Amino acid sequence: MSRITQLLRQQQTLQQQDVLAAQSLQKAQAQFDTALQASVFDDQQAFLAALMDEQTLTQLEQLKQNLENQRRQAQTLVTQTAETLTQHQQHRPGGLSLTVTVEQIQQELAQTHQKLRENTTSQGEIRQQLKQDADNRQQQQTLMQQIAQMTQQVEDWGYLNSLIGSKVFG
Repeated sequence: MSRITQLLRQQQTLQQQDVLAAQSLQKAQAQFDTALQASVFDDQQAFLAALMDEQTLTQLEQLKQNLENQRRQAQTLVTQTAETLTQHQQHRPGGLSLTVTVEQIQQELAQTHQKLRENTTSQGEIRQQLKQDADNRQQQQTLMQQIAQMTQQVEDWGYLNSLIGSKVFG
């Protein structure tokens, strides 16, 4: 009988757990229905249709993260730009006025362009001179090598001449 008693107790425990689970389910369903009525969804079908699959949810979370990173980068750039602007305004050149006219700016720009053209021309001339100097140095080095070869050849001929001359007259 002890086995039957044990099984009866187990059955009672399972029935109690079943009743508790059913009550918990009813309570959860009631809470869900209340929340559903307070939501923007008309019914449970509309709610289920709005649910996303795992892949879509993952893609949206990645997109959210990317957008958040871009927002942070943009905010950092805005902050840096504001700091740079403040620094420029605080360290303005002495002759610069806030009431400069468009004509004055255009005149300054034209002068700057003229200086740029002059500097570019001067730079081209200097580059040409440097190239000519490099070419001259290369030619000079070639001539020095030829002179060294000729000197060696003259010394060799002189040595041979002294050997031959001492044999002929000796």
